[in-house]
Amino acid sequence: MTTIQILTKNNEKTIAKTLESIEKIQCEKTIIDLNSSDKTCEICSKYKDVKIFNHAENESRAAIRNKFSKEKEINIYLNPWENLIQGDCFLNKIIENKEDFNLPVSVYVLENQTISKEIRIWKDQKFTNPVYESINSDSELEPRIIIYSDFSQVKDERKNNLEKVNKWLKEKPLSIEPYYYAACCHLSLRNYEKFFYYSNQYFSKEMKIEDSYLMLKYYNAQVKLYLNKVKEAAESVMFCLSYKPFMAEFWCLLGDIYYKQKKLNKSICFYENAIIIGEKRKNQDFLPIEINKYQKYPKEMIETIRKIKKESYYV
Repeated sequence: MTTIQILTKNNEKTIAKTLESIEKIQCEKTIIDLNSSDKTCEICSKYKDVKIFNHAENESRAAIRNKFSKEKEINIYLNPWENLIQGDCFLNKIIENKEDFNLPVSVYVLENQTISKEIRIWKDQKFTNPVYESINSDSELEPRIIIYSDFSQVKDERKNNLEKVNKWLKEKPLSIEPYYYAACCHLSLRNYEKFFYYSNQYFSKEMKIEDSYLMLKYYNAQVKLYLNKVKEAAESVMFCLSYKPFMAEFWCLLGDIYYKQKKLNKSICFYENAIIIGEKRKNQDFLPIEINKYQKYPKEMIETIRKIKKESYYV
């Protein structure tokens, strides 16, 4: 039987909306509660097709998800601060005709004007990341399924993950992956010195230029520009563009770099490139999408620069 899996811990403020968003999905909803001290379980018990399991938080979330996944069956997961905003009919179609679909499947997850593409539907695959649980496998992208993630809740969750990442680093000091997530944790907390330390550790150990490598380079460029390290920021974003030229985010950041140097004509060119080249980006790539960087932001920056030039704010 198909199962939607939700791990909860003190999510009384958001869990009702999550369950309401999947009420039309014809399957079992499995709540794995990690010792909530609020009314999370009481709220969950009011919804149909819900089974609640209590589980001690003595294992990684990846291990817990694997334990409750049903082999040879379709598994789906949401976080307790997420809502399914599109795709319930299509999910029911997958459930009814499960032999006709290739699994795993990635879907769109919308969070704070950024779209990520994550595996949320699987059958026999296993989660491997002990902190940010994930499945490392090739997948089909199904853009008709869209999940909305409450950014305020995700932000709090990331703060809680720093301790787990540090433990992971101690247990696996020779592994590459924990350095990447340590860098991401410190970036979210604006601990820039530690962010640079862990990202540089990751760059020195990782031999393949994959999506995670490029995104960390991009985040490095953003922080370096914020810290007024303009030359270093430019070097990082040019590196990103050499591998992924259709990313409007990279072109916008290059525009920001030249704007900061008051090289307005060049910055306009790069913002225009973001609009033109970004339209050619393929939906099937698995890098996140910053929505406003494809039209709204570069257009606003071009308009701002033209206004500045017209009014001669700069000599």
